[in-house]
Amino acid sequence: MAKRGSDAKRLAEFCARTADGMKAEDITVMQVGELTTVADYFVVCAGNSTPHLRAISENVAQKAREELGRRPLMATGSPESGWMVLDFGPVIMHVFSKPAREKYDIEGLWNDAPRVEKTRKGRKTR
Repeated sequence: MAKRGSDAKRLAEFCARTADGMKAEDITVMQVGELTTVADYFVVCAGNSTPHLRAISENVAQKAREELGRRPLMATGSPESGWMVLDFGPVIMHVFSKPAREKYDIEGLWNDAPRVEKTRKGRKTR
């Protein structure tokens, strides 16, 4: 059962919109709260270079702090590793390089999780 309801959904959508504004690719928002106690939502996206991964992650953290008064409880990974994680509690955001995203296949691991679909800037997320 979802732990934080609509606040978590708004935060997940905020993270996705902010990543989209940074030209993140293939953004997926998954509602995982019914399947795990770890979080209510996962936001997964890809960047196309080491600096791009850093920019997406830093921008999401900064905008969440400035606009929502939210800071990640934890930020881990590095752009060089190809996988960065921002843990906001009810929302965990994964910022991948394309090869790392294929390798770890978060969407495949959480295949049963419903996707939150929303069109942003003419692109539909899955």
